[in-house]
Amino acid sequence: MKKANLFIIGASKCGTTSFYNILKEHPDICMSSIKETSYFSLSEEKQKNINYQDYYNHCNDQSILGEVSPIYSELHSAPKTVERIYNYNPDAKIIYLVRNPINRLKSVWKQTLHTGHWKRKVYLDRFGIDIPEMSLDFEEAVFEYPPFLDACRYWFQIDGYRNFFSDHQIKVLLFEEFVNEPEAVFKDVFSFLEIENFDISKLEKQHNKSSGKKMMNPKLQSIVESNFVQKIKDIKLLNNFKTLFKEIVYKEVPDDIKINIKLKNEILNELEDDIERILDYAGKNSNYWSFE
Repeated sequence: MKKANLFIIGASKCGTTSFYNILKEHPDICMSSIKETSYFSLSEEKQKNINYQDYYNHCNDQSILGEVSPIYSELHSAPKTVERIYNYNPDAKIIYLVRNPINRLKSVWKQTLHTGHWKRKVYLDRFGIDIPEMSLDFEEAVFEYPPFLDACRYWFQIDGYRNFFSDHQIKVLLFEEFVNEPEAVFKDVFSFLEIENFDISKLEKQHNKSSGKKMMNPKLQSIVESNFVQKIKDIKLLNNFKTLFKEIVYKEVPDDIKINIKLKNEILNELEDDIERILDYAGKNSNYWSFE
């Protein structure tokens, strides 16, 4: 059976959902049946209950089998990931999408509010890593919720892959170039994968946008997630008032996050070395990202 040989490792909120949806349209590519298997970062107990190859049962004779799991570029939280991927297929190719870290932090904070991950023990349940609850204050979240800033340490993440995979197996792409020149970016991607170019001009380019999202009201979340409410969710009477229920329970995620100069400089000081080295590795000038 053919093994997966393409891993889009993240980072989260850098266009990975769009990449997944575009790649699966190429006739020579078969993407996993779900976007994020996260298999190689799962706890060993979780892995025992999964046959990884089942994610590719729908594939035929495509030369590329791939998946997209942003957790694969969170090596602080899942340090065994790279070695597991390498042991599975040492000939695999790795694509890593990175983004202006300030903009990424804003986007991932909004996404975490929307999904409710700020409160749930997602990392503990899936990966066996106990991470503290995320603060609802953006500044506190950046420095006290480890996945946020750690996932912006782009060089640390890719250097972990370079310990196992050669540079010709790794490609770092810039989110900003994907947004501005998607056709050129994917022409480069298809060349990297050694398959024919494919016209993506008519495909939808933007998925999972950060704007317009809603979050569960924190004051009501514990009530909504209580056993009583979960049991009555299927009651027809409740369904009849679904719209009203959502209006009461959900509120808009803040769309515009203001970052003062002091906070911005603190973030950039933390990430300075990673920013410089990842941009150099990607062949970009050190001032590619504007932080004005």
